[in-house]
Amino acid sequence: MLKNNNQTSCWEKPKNRQNPSEVSRQEDDMCYRLTAEGLSAFDQYGFEGAGTRRIAADAETNISSIAYHFESKKKLCLAVDERIADEIGSMFDERESRIGDKMTLIQE
Repeated sequence: MLKNNNQTSCWEKPKNRQNPSEVSRQEDDMCYRLTAEGLSAFDQYGFEGAGTRRIAADAETNISSIAYHFESKKKLCLAVDERIADEIGSMFDERESRIGDKMTLIQE
């Protein structure tokens, strides 16, 4: 989804990196803000009711940022869905890890 393969995915919160270029940091932050605001808008208004102008305004950018980073409202929605799926997956991974640790203690 991002133009540069060296960047984090749009749904990950930007991380502090050693010597990041200012442009890529701004793009990472913009993608994150757009998916966060998209999540809120799609949740509150549904796909049809969520306006891209409102999403962009709430992300403190202009509407062309959605086209630049995602190409369309539909692809922004897909990025939001991926973000949700990744967060759920992370919760399961964390829980599975804790269960695995407890199982190891029981077996010992």
